[in-house]
Amino acid sequence: MARIDFMKVYHYTPMANLHGILGSGKLIPQPNPHFPEDLDSLGLPDDFIREGVSAMFSPKPDIWVNSPLGNAFDSLQFKLQTPILLEVESGGLNGFVLDAGYIAVYYAMHKRYGTRIGDYIERKYLIPEEDLEAGEEIVYRGQNERFVRSAVPIGEYDQETNRFLIPEIFIASNSPIPIEGRLGISAEQPMLESHIASFKNSMDRQAFLFGLGIFAEQIESMYGKRGLVNWYQDYAQGLQEKGFPNVSKER
Repeated sequence: MARIDFMKVYHYTPMANLHGILGSGKLIPQPNPHFPEDLDSLGLPDDFIREGVSAMFSPKPDIWVNSPLGNAFDSLQFKLQTPILLEVESGGLNGFVLDAGYIAVYYAMHKRYGTRIGDYIERKYLIPEEDLEAGEEIVYRGQNERFVRSAVPIGEYDQETNRFLIPEIFIASNSPIPIEGRLGISAEQPMLESHIASFKNSMDRQAFLFGLGIFAEQIESMYGKRGLVNWYQDYAQGLQEKGFPNVSKER
């Protein structure tokens, strides 16, 4: 079994999932869309399965933000609706680190850099000529397989040695230790702050913030998780100091 050494890792989930996660003490695993269905043919460890959750080593990894292929953190944020950042105490869980750079290369090659992509990344990420000649389906399948084959047990991962372009943690749903009791809400919420900043209308933003304060208090009252309240109070205070209307609730 690939075991995660004791550490906190960070998982984003849509706000709509939060009651279900905290109520059950379980994250919501899903098959990774970039994992081929036939994993057995790739020579992976027996405990590497398609279903699990993705995570990061920090709330907003610099290596994601400053990827030579563009801001991968923003790309992830675009896919989530009102994302909330959870902390997971991950000791003993079944986890791996994969290089999502292979997936980013596929999309970047089609949407941004074209054939000049080799100017920005190491050669190992380049899509082989034979795949390009074979067509789109082969290119996509090949990058997905390279992504999966990059998997390293998280306890063995070292960025200086592995040199991953975009390191992504995968916690498999077959972990032998339950996650219940290991879940918390981070006092940092960078994606949520970006979502709030995206409101064009100040009244809409204020209404969202007021509702978010009520939601944060509800989460603390029901589950004893104070991270969202702590973040909200600090964020609301920061807005006040910048001259925005007071949206915080008296506790």
